[in-house]
Amino acid sequence: MPRVMGGSVAAHRAEQTRRLFASLRELLAERGYDAITLADIAEHAG
Repeated sequence: MPRVMGGSVAAHRAEQTRRLFASLRELLAERGYDAITLADIAEHAG
Protein backbone atom coordinates (compact mmCIF):
# COMPACT_ATOMS: atom_id res chain seq x y z
CA MET A 1 0.00 0.00 0.00
CA PRO A 2 1.42 3.42 -0.91
CA ARG A 3 2.44 5.84 1.79
CA VAL A 4 0.11 8.79 2.26
CA MET A 5 1.97 12.10 2.01
CA GLY A 6 0.43 15.06 3.78
CA GLY A 7 -1.86 15.32 6.74
CA SER A 8 -4.88 13.70 5.11
CA VAL A 9 -5.99 11.67 2.13
CA ALA A 10 -7.30 14.87 0.53
CA ALA A 11 -3.91 16.56 0.97
CA HIS A 12 -2.20 13.48 -0.46
CA ARG A 13 -4.46 13.52 -3.53
CA ALA A 14 -3.84 17.21 -4.07
CA GLU A 15 -0.06 16.73 -3.86
CA GLN A 16 -0.12 13.75 -6.24
CA THR A 17 -2.24 15.71 -8.71
CA ARG A 18 0.14 18.66 -8.51
CA ARG A 19 3.16 16.41 -9.11
CA LEU A 20 1.53 14.62 -12.05
CA PHE A 21 0.55 17.86 -13.80
CA ALA A 22 3.98 19.39 -13.16
CA SER A 23 5.58 16.32 -14.71
CA LEU A 24 3.20 16.49 -17.65
CA ARG A 25 4.11 20.13 -18.30
CA GLU A 26 7.85 19.42 -18.10
CA LEU A 27 7.70 16.38 -20.37
CA LEU A 28 5.51 18.15 -22.93
CA ALA A 29 8.03 20.98 -23.08
CA GLU A 30 10.97 18.56 -23.42
CA ARG A 31 9.56 15.92 -25.77
CA GLY A 32 6.22 17.00 -27.19
CA TYR A 33 2.82 15.33 -26.98
CA ASP A 34 3.46 12.34 -29.26
CA ALA A 35 6.65 11.32 -27.46
CA ILE A 36 5.33 10.76 -23.94
CA THR A 37 3.24 8.07 -22.30
CA LEU A 38 1.28 7.88 -19.06
CA ALA A 39 4.04 5.64 -17.73
CA ASP A 40 6.61 8.37 -18.51
CA ILE A 41 4.54 10.91 -16.58
CA ALA A 42 4.08 8.61 -13.59
CA GLU A 43 7.78 7.72 -13.49
CA HIS A 44 8.81 11.37 -13.74
CA ALA A 45 6.40 12.33 -10.95
CA GLY A 46 7.91 9.70 -8.68
